Amino acid sequence: MEQGNLVELETFDHRIITARLVEIRGRTAVVCSEREWVTAEREHREPVTVGWPRSALRGRVQVEKEKPRH
Repeated sequence: MEQGNLVELETFDHRIITARLVEIRGRTAVVCSEREWVTAEREHREPVTVGWPRSALRGRVQVEKEKPRH
């Protein structure tokens, strides 16, 4: 997985949430919300992040590309 990938994480109560992967640091996945990712890019700054156990990372979210409108 690469920086900026949309990923699924399992919470302590076993819910699945979606976040943006900022980086992997050893056994920690550093992530932020989609809203924070977009805001940080727009403001040309690093996103405010939180560390999540890498073991709770469930995979990359497949995002479909938008089809051109005619």
